[in-house]
Amino acid sequence: MVKASQQIEDQIKLLKYQQRLEEEMNRPFLNLSLHQMIYCLTKDNNHKVAEQLRKEFKVPERRFWWLKINALGESGDWIELEKFSRSKKAPVGMEAFVDVCSKYGNVKEALKYLVKVSPEQKVKCLVKVRSPKLKA
Repeated sequence: MVKASQQIEDQIKLLKYQQRLEEEMNRPFLNLSLHQMIYCLTKDNNHKVAEQLRKEFKVPERRFWWLKINALGESGDWIELEKFSRSKKAPVGMEAFVDVCSKYGNVKEALKYLVKVSPEQKVKCLVKVRSPKLKA
């Protein structure tokens, strides 16, 4: 269990980061959680800063991947999402990429990842991709 003193130090460090980023980017960051900050930075194409925060605050890799995949999907940055999918083996599986593409209505993009999904998950993912609420 993390000691209270370490939590306080981490919170102070986060507040300093937030203050500095607000000044540099002229955008509000105070009172956001660490995860909200990483998500916002990723959506705004500030991947280096998001990665720096991940390392500095020891965000688990799996959680970071979910944050980044969802942020890239919400922002519609399909090129960056594809680059990220190829960066190394996804600790969340390719299903996460299919899910986010489906969630934001990009069937064509979802199909790219569907071929990489494990056989056990293919039918489930195909149903999501072919859902009538999606636009091609």
